[in-house]
Amino acid sequence: MSGRDLFGVVVRTFGFLTVLYGGYYGVFGLMDAILRESWMATDRLRGDNEPGQYLLWGAVLVAIGFVIIRNAEFIVRLSYPPQPQDHGVNPPATSPDSPTESN
Repeated sequence: MSGRDLFGVVVRTFGFLTVLYGGYYGVFGLMDAILRESWMATDRLRGDNEPGQYLLWGAVLVAIGFVIIRNAEFIVRLSYPPQPQDHGVNPPATSPDSPTESN
């Protein structure tokens, strides 16, 4: 595995963790919205933030995470120089006794 491949794995992992963190924010925002008026709500759960802020940031983080995962190859290409493409075709080898053009 080359450094380029490893960097691609790191980028995708970062995107996945961003999606998970956004999902955590979204679930917490939903729980806070549901329990806010409930008898189960505590002052610690209420805090200063509104549930909408958690839901908004959760949606933003999930979207950013999916964009990172979807565009991981583009991010890798920005970070690493292009690799030469072989496409399975090798140039013909010249033998030492083949005639060459000279002026």
